[in-house]
Amino acid sequence: MLKIKTALNQEKDQLIVKTTENITPQAFMKFFRNTEKLNQLTPEDRTEIFRTVLLGSSDLTKDLLNEILRDYSVEHLEVIECKSC
Repeated sequence: MLKIKTALNQEKDQLIVKTTENITPQAFMKFFRNTEKLNQLTPEDRTEIFRTVLLGSSDLTKDLLNEILRDYSVEHLEVIECKSC
């Protein structure tokens, strides 16, 4: 089970970090797959999730990185594998 911190900000009626609640992996993925809810995240929130969600270096592969570049239409970059590094 994952833990997230939430509290209601009365002034802006938005969720902010203050108290701890439990969320199941299924609930997290349901939120993640909900475009309306996902659009409530700030660019900083999205970057934080993107940078921390993978388990470790073995998750980062040439194919995955190139796929991400394609998904975001980044045509000026390409990941190459260094076999001698």
